[in-house]
Amino acid sequence: MLKVNNLNVYYGDVQVLFDINLEIHEGEFISIVGANAAGKSTLLRSISGLLKKTLGSIVFKGRELVGKPPYGIVESGIVHIPEGRRVFPLLTVRENLEVGAYIRKSDIDLHQSLKELYELFPELYDHREQLAGSLSGGEQQMLAIARGLMARPTLLTVDEPSLGLAPMLVQKTFQLLEQINKDNVTILLSEQNVFNALNMSHRAYVIENGRIVLSGAGKDLIRDEHLKKAYLGI
Repeated sequence: MLKVNNLNVYYGDVQVLFDINLEIHEGEFISIVGANAAGKSTLLRSISGLLKKTLGSIVFKGRELVGKPPYGIVESGIVHIPEGRRVFPLLTVRENLEVGAYIRKSDIDLHQSLKELYELFPELYDHREQLAGSLSGGEQQMLAIARGLMARPTLLTVDEPSLGLAPMLVQKTFQLLEQINKDNVTILLSEQNVFNALNMSHRAYVIENGRIVLSGAGKDLIRDEHLKKAYLGI
């Protein structure tokens, strides 16, 4: 579904990603794990077209993405859930969800999508006319994910969804992402919570200082000695 070849990314004159290679197959749950500032978010932002100074190739369903505008990448089927949630605080929950469906043409389709998402996120239905900025952190994270799903993506990229959440809400968020994946949405997750991310992933990539240093099945990587020492404190 997605293939990244020899991707190099720069912030100004500073290179932050070096010769990144990865691939994602349809239906997979893939995680990018690593320490803070390792390059995880930069990789997701590059795939979504938010960073322009890139060299290399990002091919999605046979089409090159490098150089395409972010809205064109959304239209192709990739939706990015940003770090920090980034909901529209002065819009209601319902209005935030409707914004997520801006590429959709049919009002009937929109209402059906709202119905489906309220079934998946019953808390959002209860708060549908409440301003998004007044929601709790966990509720805002649910809204950010639901808003992305309104575009009916085939690939959902999710950046640090556990950041700032209480442990119970972290587990709930991961369980929700697993359910979304089972509903035939391919997921690329960037996450500092290494154990949970690897445990739920079909495959994973470990990124350090802008370079991929390990890859493999998620549950196999949990047993890797370097990874256990560096990230799991074992």
